Amino acid sequence: MQTIKTQEDNSLREGVDGNSPLTFEEVNHSIPAFREDFPTNAGEIKQLTREDLLNEHRRRHLESYCKSSAEWSNYEKRQKNDEEFEVKSLSSFIHDLILLSPKTKEEYENVINTLRRRHKIAPSKAQIIRVYEELVSQKGLEFSNDNITMLFNEYSSKDNQNKVGNNLEKTLLSKKAVRSQSGVIVITILTSPGAFSCKHDCHYCPNEPGQPRSYLSTEPAVLRANQNSFDAIKQFRDRSITLKNNGHTIDKIEILVLGGTWSGYPREYQCAFIRDIYYAANTFTNRNNIYNNMDYIDREKKSLLEEVELNQTAECRIIGLTLETRPDYITLDEILQLREFGCTRVQLGIQHTDYWVLKLINRGCYMRQIVKSIRLLKDTGYKVDIHLMPDLPNPYDHSNAGSLNLTKDESNHLSKRISLLKDLQVYLGFHNAQTLGVVNDYLMLSNVLSNPKLQCDQWKLYPCEVVPFSKIEEWYEYKDYVPYAEIFPDTLCYLLLSCKVGLHPWIRVNRVIRDIPNQSIIAGNSCTNLRQMIHDKMKALDLNCRCLRCREIKDKHVNNKQLNQAITNSNSNLNSNEKEEYNGKLKSKKNKKTKKLIKNKDINTYTRVRDTKIVLRIRKYNSFGGSEFFISVESKDEIDLYGFIRLRVRFKDEKVLDQNKDESDNTNEDEMYSKYSMDEFTEDSEEILEKFPVLIDSALIRELHIYGTVVPHYINENDTESAVQHRGFGKTLLRAAEYLAFIHGFSRIVVISGVGVREYYANNGYFLQDTYMVKIINTPPIINELDIHFLDCSLDTDLFKTLNYIKSVESNNQLKEQCYNRNIPGLATFKEITLEEYANSIDIDIYNNAAEALPKPENNLYKNSTNSTIMGLLNNLKYLVMNNFNNRFSWMIGISIFTSSIFGLSYLRSRRFIKLTAYLE
Repeated sequence: MQTIKTQEDNSLREGVDGNSPLTFEEVNHSIPAFREDFPTNAGEIKQLTREDLLNEHRRRHLESYCKSSAEWSNYEKRQKNDEEFEVKSLSSFIHDLILLSPKTKEEYENVINTLRRRHKIAPSKAQIIRVYEELVSQKGLEFSNDNITMLFNEYSSKDNQNKVGNNLEKTLLSKKAVRSQSGVIVITILTSPGAFSCKHDCHYCPNEPGQPRSYLSTEPAVLRANQNSFDAIKQFRDRSITLKNNGHTIDKIEILVLGGTWSGYPREYQCAFIRDIYYAANTFTNRNNIYNNMDYIDREKKSLLEEVELNQTAECRIIGLTLETRPDYITLDEILQLREFGCTRVQLGIQHTDYWVLKLINRGCYMRQIVKSIRLLKDTGYKVDIHLMPDLPNPYDHSNAGSLNLTKDESNHLSKRISLLKDLQVYLGFHNAQTLGVVNDYLMLSNVLSNPKLQCDQWKLYPCEVVPFSKIEEWYEYKDYVPYAEIFPDTLCYLLLSCKVGLHPWIRVNRVIRDIPNQSIIAGNSCTNLRQMIHDKMKALDLNCRCLRCREIKDKHVNNKQLNQAITNSNSNLNSNEKEEYNGKLKSKKNKKTKKLIKNKDINTYTRVRDTKIVLRIRKYNSFGGSEFFISVESKDEIDLYGFIRLRVRFKDEKVLDQNKDESDNTNEDEMYSKYSMDEFTEDSEEILEKFPVLIDSALIRELHIYGTVVPHYINENDTESAVQHRGFGKTLLRAAEYLAFIHGFSRIVVISGVGVREYYANNGYFLQDTYMVKIINTPPIINELDIHFLDCSLDTDLFKTLNYIKSVESNNQLKEQCYNRNIPGLATFKEITLEEYANSIDIDIYNNAAEALPKPENNLYKNSTNSTIMGLLNNLKYLVMNNFNNRFSWMIGISIFTSSIFGLSYLRSRRFIKLTAYLE
């Protein structure tokens, strides 16, 4: 092993300050977990040794941590010094900025440049934000005509002069605005290091002294945790204050708890840790007071249940809590405890689906536990995230396969697997798959996309990297394992590119590589902006990623004219035949325009024709134990996603058994070692209903999310001019889910609601029961604000075909019409039918509902009972009166509309014109 000596051994290596190397004592002191006052409530902490500093890679990593830690401390000191003079020196600058009120990024840059010249200062965005909010809160803004005239002589036109007095668009001031453009504020908090952080020893996983298992001290979130001694309250406040000073409103918070395996920590530590998170949120404030620096108000901590209850109506609300664990820790008792914490999402480390890969890396967790954990979590309403790791050590390419200690039968099974991979390698071509490990990873990702048992909501793609303090660090030293990304970097790029193209539109890829700096990477992918490179490659080839993250609306605004047009079109008085004829003409016209654009166009200069009309799209796909509905509000061309809801309707056990009766005939021999049996499935079903009686005869809403820049919960719809949130999309999605639940025979619908969003559901007719929000569905809601597109999905995905297609497009360097039409080989397919056709095809007897106690629902979307229709008309009348008629004749006009609606009911039904704008219960 290559080594480098410390200063005591006359080493010449420079240290953090650039003049002298770090001693063992200096490194040891910089890690908070080694200090005497550090709590050991997470178990005994692994200590750093002098031998660790003799390792070249470990020393480089530790020096990087010490340098980053020192820079962090110096930055905090500078921030405190800057705050003393900010208000006094910047008040006139901000005063003028508010007068000019730029509305776009371009206007903002022009205004800032003008003000910098005028005031001869160049403040940062963070400084501008702090003083701006302080002045606004003090309302000390007095404008003189002379000052206004002087400003407009420097920058403005007559048109812009009319904008004086408008509020400054705060989003323009936000530093790193992307942090709040997904509809939530994500705050990552790490648990304490210690023996309880994870008792397992996966060979790829780092075990750095003084850090929670699987995390390195140089990762940004871990570095911040070290700065705050892994205290949950300090971590929350540190991150919140940083985001707040950068112009973000700390509300709609999604907490992400990382660090080892959550389920391995003592229960007492878990309860105290979660209690502290809710306490930190409950005592935080968005109000600014620069002079007193009051970002939070301390008080005595209450119990976990009391802090959870307080957060339901707090200023800073936690709308989601994500915990990270292993699949083999997921039991129904564990899930019950997670509900007490307010957990709504669970991250599972699947890593791979290949039995032999999992065995080689000492994972100790196989397909049986993986499938079971996903099923249990989804059947109790949870959102499920998974981690996948391409480029792991494998027994097909690497010389350490002998460590598996296989029996004769196992060796035969492994040989068959190798033969299969070699055949697939020939099919792909050696230039596309230089190693069997690459072929195996294509097979793994295709399996995860195609298998109903592995359908999850979010992914993290972590190509394996050799890092310090891991077992594979030793393997790499002796060349027993070399990542293929080290030898063939393009191979990994095309693997991830093919996967991004092949993703289903209900999956969100949170990460493509792990956030590890280069100083801590020994081997493997060292390109820290790999995701950006893949996106650039896709753009050059005119390929789209359909994952949620790539389709989020982000900081784009809702065009009111566009939204009104969508509603108007959905309420058109055209009958079905007329609509079909009209849409056919529109499609023909668009196709002619498209072909004209495609002709003789190079792929790099081709511009797509957008169809930005807002629609409601329902995608149905099969999942183990039930049907999943991904209901979204998005643009018609599927590029802009405004929000979505995930609905699960569970099958009866008999249906699941019937679907899987021939499973053994289609299962690979190596997968038979870890199979989740149908007998165990039935036992788990009984236990679910026993431990979660609230879920009996209920459909499950697993997630409701509206994207766009965060709008605080206390801001009304009328106060938002163009933001995506608080526009009624959430209510539309809820009604769509309730309607689907009703036509499947369910009389109840249950939401796994985050604590801070319970009030929202209560305002929509839900009530709290056993930590879930529940609603009784007596009549089908009306869902007609937007045009509805229903798609039935076939999951079959073959990334081998997708890769070959991408290579052919790249080699030709010309845009094919097939590419524009998105008929890419190997992808999941969607069959579009009407919602009425689907409703008529439902067999409610196969679903886990109380169908025998319910009348068979009307399957026609537009036909409702007379009482339901009249109630809808009455509520529509209320809506019109409250929002549209602000004169003394409002009731007279409203009653006339209501009367004419009643007498014309049968005629309107025949024309399918009845599409009310609201259904208020």
